[in-house]
Amino acid sequence: MKLAFLMERQYAPYSKWMGTAFGRLKIGRKLAPVLQGVLAARTWKAREKKLAEAYSIVARQHNALRIIKPLPTKATKYYGRPFLVGVSRKKFLGRTIGGGTEGELIGTVAAALAAAAAGASLFRVHDVAAHVAALKVFDAIRNS
Repeated sequence: MKLAFLMERQYAPYSKWMGTAFGRLKIGRKLAPVLQGVLAARTWKAREKKLAEAYSIVARQHNALRIIKPLPTKATKYYGRPFLVGVSRKKFLGRTIGGGTEGELIGTVAAALAAAAAGASLFRVHDVAAHVAALKVFDAIRNS
């Protein structure tokens, strides 16, 4: 949002008024329905598609300023990976099975496996050995 204010050379107000002021920007009026679509998306693929659409709108606006070499206006996969998962040691994951450090680890590994099943191939984790082992088993089952 702050980038939109900079691109339109408008003052970005403090957070209480950010949404209202953003809606008054030219790009804000273009992005609002797209961002509402992001929030309304029921699947990660639908959400990703809407986020890519938002990126495209912002990139075209940025390119129109001719400040730097034009950015690509189409979102692409990053090194062939559809998305990054970073759920490591989140307390809410541990609370779903009773809490504590062990619960956080089990919840984090389970979330990583669910993300892998959905297509994720890049993970940010703290407990590398546990995740590598779990993902090796997951790949062995998937590829058998």
